[in-house]
Amino acid sequence: MATAFEESVTENFLSCKICLEQFSKPKVLSCLHTFCQKCLEGLVRQNYPEAKAFPCPECRSMIDLPPEGITGLKDNFFIASLQDVFVSKKVVNNCHCDPCLIEEETNIAVSRCLDCGDNLCQMCTTAHRRNKASRSHKVLPIAELESGEFFDVIRSHQKIHCSVHQMEPVQYFCTKCQILICIHCKVINHDDHRCVFPKDAAEPQRKIISDCLEAIQCRIPTVNKGLSKLQEMKENLQRTSADAENKIYEQERYLMQKLKDRAKASIDEVRAMTAKQEKQLDSACDSFQLMSACLESSVHSTEQLLHHGKDEEVLQMYQQYEQRMKHLAESSIPDIPAGCEVKFYPIEYRDGEETFGTVVTEPTCKPQLLTMFKVDLKEGETIVNTAMIGTDITVSTFHTDAAKRRIFTYIQDGNKKCEFYSGDNRGHTISPKDGLLIYSDFTNNKVQCSTTDGSVQKSWPCPKPRTLTANSQGHVVVNTDLQEKITVYDTDGQILHSFKDKSQNTTTSYLKYLSTGPNDQIIVSDPNDNCVRMYDTKGKFKCTYSGHNIDPRGACVNVDRDIILSDSQNNTLHVLSPDGQFKYFLLGADDGLNRPQDVTMTPDGQLLVANYSDGMVMLFQLS
Repeated sequence: MATAFEESVTENFLSCKICLEQFSKPKVLSCLHTFCQKCLEGLVRQNYPEAKAFPCPECRSMIDLPPEGITGLKDNFFIASLQDVFVSKKVVNNCHCDPCLIEEETNIAVSRCLDCGDNLCQMCTTAHRRNKASRSHKVLPIAELESGEFFDVIRSHQKIHCSVHQMEPVQYFCTKCQILICIHCKVINHDDHRCVFPKDAAEPQRKIISDCLEAIQCRIPTVNKGLSKLQEMKENLQRTSADAENKIYEQERYLMQKLKDRAKASIDEVRAMTAKQEKQLDSACDSFQLMSACLESSVHSTEQLLHHGKDEEVLQMYQQYEQRMKHLAESSIPDIPAGCEVKFYPIEYRDGEETFGTVVTEPTCKPQLLTMFKVDLKEGETIVNTAMIGTDITVSTFHTDAAKRRIFTYIQDGNKKCEFYSGDNRGHTISPKDGLLIYSDFTNNKVQCSTTDGSVQKSWPCPKPRTLTANSQGHVVVNTDLQEKITVYDTDGQILHSFKDKSQNTTTSYLKYLSTGPNDQIIVSDPNDNCVRMYDTKGKFKCTYSGHNIDPRGACVNVDRDIILSDSQNNTLHVLSPDGQFKYFLLGADDGLNRPQDVTMTPDGQLLVANYSDGMVMLFQLS
């Protein structure tokens, strides 16, 4: 039958958590966890060779290493004593008598002396009990030891020996030195110290430890409750995580289906556009085939008449043949429709947007580069915008030093005609009425009108003018430093009207770009909002274009009344319908575009493109 001691102390309590064997020279750490001396030495040598502290292998508390290393850690005498109890319990039958082994005799032990710790045969047991020095020792039969009934007796007879006189049991506790000592130590080294019996010294310490134990025990329910709460939280986390994964897969299936639907719709759109274009081409083919058949049949019939007909037959038929030949010779050949290509432009994904791509038809013939030249820019100078004055090209530049900003005039082959410093200029345009160069003077709060050599002809006040443009009537549209305000002036500088731009940013000062579109509509390119807004001549809002992650700059209108819009960051030109719908990309980086800043149409329908970064100006022939 197991005793209370045996039930409270298990063998796991006496096993090292590192080697999983019974302790060998157990060392107790400051966190109260115990390990073999050799196990700790191996742990520190392998993982913390130069450290002055190491983490407990069980609770990870940092343990300071004494100067002597692991050997300097405190021995766990309590664990060592408990191990002796379990060793006594595990004495098995047929073990040998310890005194007889000295005489090299192998007699079977039948009992064990708890005071000496020796296993004894029957003869030695009798002698042990008769000997005056050992007759008071507690000797128990081995069979009774194995039953576990004498655990308490074994424990009471265990002796703790003096660390100095190792064969002597400790008998006193020195209150000054706080160590256990034997009788010899008391007489030799501690005679003038207060020494008490261990039982008397341990009682107040038991009380202190007991009080500490109560303080700790009362925390166990709280900690266990917290542990339960954490387990619940972990289970809830795992449950919600699994639910989130399921929803992600569900959303994936939903989006995949939406993507398939969108792809199918785009394919249907491609096929519809293709069918429409094929129908036009088929119709044209039919017309050409019909005309070809008429021509060939008439030629064949006429040749037959000429080669094989009699004179009388020619005379009878010539009027009819003549009329038919003249009709075929004078009839117009059907027009060949403009060639086109069906293309798909994927759109880069943006968070929160369902994007896929755009199907468009593009002209087969691309614009052809006619000429190009580099503006004579200085360090820190960049192109702002361009304009046409007759057949000459004007270019405004920007510099952080306002005194270094210029306006150039070039002929189309790239030869510079003139230049002048334009002050705090943020952009320029050309008046269609008098051909004067109109530019903003931000510092002096004016709009200046000058010749190409910088000779000012007239000016009018305007608060903090930035970019500007002129419409077909010569009215000047100005974007002021008040970001939401756009003002329209007549040719004499009188204000016709003002309106607020629908910008999302009305606090930060930044540059917008103004252009005029079909029917003199006002085009506002807003790089901050990544969009283009269009207004009628009175400032009534018409539409917004923000497709293909555009970074808009200058714009112009081609002969078909489509809007050509520069896209700086994406190095492309967008072609929009007059109502702001995307049609196709006109030019790209492969055509020499490097952050295109502005576009301008020449009087003869050619396209001028100016790059911001490298100062290149390119002239293209549109098909």
